Amino acid sequence: MGKIFRKIGILSGLILLLVVSTLGICDAASKPKLNITSKTIYTKQTCQLSLKNTKKNVTWSSSDKKVAKVSSKGIVTGVKKGSATIVAKCAGKKYECQITVKKPYLNQTKASLEVGKTLTLKLTGATVSKYESSALAVADVSSKGVVTALKSGSTVITVTDTKKRTYQCSVTVTVPSGGLTQNSMEVNGKTLKYWLYTPKSINGNMPLIVYLHGGGGKGDDLNNLTKSEGFPQYLSEGKLEVPAYVIMLQASADVTAWEELDSEVMALTDAIVSGYPIDKTNISLTGHSMGGIGTWMIGCNHQDVFAKIAPLSGNVNKRLTNDPSKITLPVWSFAGTGKTDENAYNGNTAFFPELTKYNEKAKLTILEGAEHKDVVHAYLEYNVIGWLIGNE
Repeated sequence: MGKIFRKIGILSGLILLLVVSTLGICDAASKPKLNITSKTIYTKQTCQLSLKNTKKNVTWSSSDKKVAKVSSKGIVTGVKKGSATIVAKCAGKKYECQITVKKPYLNQTKASLEVGKTLTLKLTGATVSKYESSALAVADVSSKGVVTALKSGSTVITVTDTKKRTYQCSVTVTVPSGGLTQNSMEVNGKTLKYWLYTPKSINGNMPLIVYLHGGGGKGDDLNNLTKSEGFPQYLSEGKLEVPAYVIMLQASADVTAWEELDSEVMALTDAIVSGYPIDKTNISLTGHSMGGIGTWMIGCNHQDVFAKIAPLSGNVNKRLTNDPSKITLPVWSFAGTGKTDENAYNGNTAFFPELTKYNEKAKLTILEGAEHKDVVHAYLEYNVIGWLIGNE
């Protein structure tokens, strides 16, 4: 019997201990406490503090109102950079939250970009309202903060937040030297993609060569030009080192003749001339196949701009053959005797006797046995580039 009473006593003690522990846990859980005890905010940014587990009146105060202020509802607002302690008083007790206030900031305030490159600006601690560039011709900025370098120069990108505060990033755009870069620009509502070749050594104002590709280069992938388009391919592979700037625009797939893009070609040429150290008296035009025809047409349309033209495998349009006396600029044309280049061969050999009556600076080189695709070798085998830029 005594053993039974001892067991009952032990069991009762355990039950009592469990009840007391549970009451203690419940009591601890029900004690008032702040929802946040430390927080980092930015100026003019807010956060909500609340004292949980109580329905009693709570009063709020800040140790430094110049850094962070708090409303009667526990809403904390960052005022300026620094630290402050927010105190909640309830039933004679204090509850504290440490607030650190920082200034909103841009991830970059100064940057240097090469033409054609981009960077993305990000604002931390505030919401962006708009981005602006002080010199759109030098660098543009999108609604998502993507800055695109367009030509050499300087600009300031200004970011405005929803509180009408401004942040700035100074951007310097430089010209890459000695290589090809992919670029684009908007002209007449069209996005023009083009390769830009920059000479390794830049001494004062440099010559500019405008290249027009053949039909196989059309599309929206610039790499098509450097893989199969003669002159661009030679530049990409390092087979040619040209002491001049070179631009190689890509026509879209729906273009049937370069003359359809006459204004776009000239707009791009003007943009490069205004953005780079270009000798305006030494701008030339060349191209192969469809680009050879385009060289004839656009070059003769703008003899006040182009100093020389070199059409390769480019048949001559009737508009030009009807009045050869109007073609006064230097011309060096190439055609092959192969079957696939007979249109260019026939057109040039018929036209040049008439053209040279009026233009002593026009010459035709016939490549014996050369098929249409082989005529591009003239860029390597003849000093076409040297002739175009005056290094004959």
